[in-house]
Amino acid sequence: MKKIEVIDLLDHLSRIYLGRFKPDERTLDAWYFHLASEKKDEIFNNLKAYVAINKFPPVVSDLLSNQSNLRYFDFDKNFSSGGLDNESKD
Repeated sequence: MKKIEVIDLLDHLSRIYLGRFKPDERTLDAWYFHLASEKKDEIFNNLKAYVAINKFPPVVSDLLSNQSNLRYFDFDKNFSSGGLDNESKD
């Protein structure tokens, strides 16, 4: 992942887990260190599965493990327009 993609991820987490996840610069650096070699779509795919069953924010290892049976999550398609598509899970 690029650093800007990790920023998007942390921003997204702060919006899902209101009041429970407030990243700062050091948090960004730590997450980026662990996610730099990962693919953005895979991390967001794992996040989508994670938030469906967890009321607490994830730690890095929660997003590195493949918890989902979803085959593909296209971040740009779902979030770059500012809205969510209501696509069915494959």
